Amino acid sequence: MATRTPARTGKRRKRKLSEKQRRIYRRRRIVVGVVLVLVLALVGFCVYSIGRGAFAVGALVAGHDVGIARKAVPDPTPSTGVRDCVEDSISLELSTTAQTVPVGGSIDFAAGIVYSGTISCLIDGSDANPRHPQCRAARPARNRRRS
Repeated sequence: MATRTPARTGKRRKRKLSEKQRRIYRRRRIVVGVVLVLVLALVGFCVYSIGRGAFAVGALVAGHDVGIARKAVPDPTPSTGVRDCVEDSISLELSTTAQTVPVGGSIDFAAGIVYSGTISCLIDGSDANPRHPQCRAARPARNRRRS
């Protein structure tokens, strides 16, 4: 027994989609659209970046040289009118608060800079001043206190 199939007439029947199927297709189209926009933005950014890079390389090749030169920082001008002390008139004194220290204990030092001159002068005891080695030696070590 042969079954007969109806002859095709050339017209396609439209498929009826349920509301659930329509929502699924709508979501898929939205996701594809968002992905497409992101890909186009990425391609645009890449083209822009490559163009900027090519322009920068072209500017370097053309000989537009931007000269950056650093100059030595000048010594600051004294604003107080007080002169710096000479090393011969400064002495460093270290003293401890205790004469004995238990094993594993720490020693507290009291450091002082004594000036023996007669005229006022400026003592720069900072680490940045290489002219006064006594002042750099006065920096407290770990577990030490300076007063």
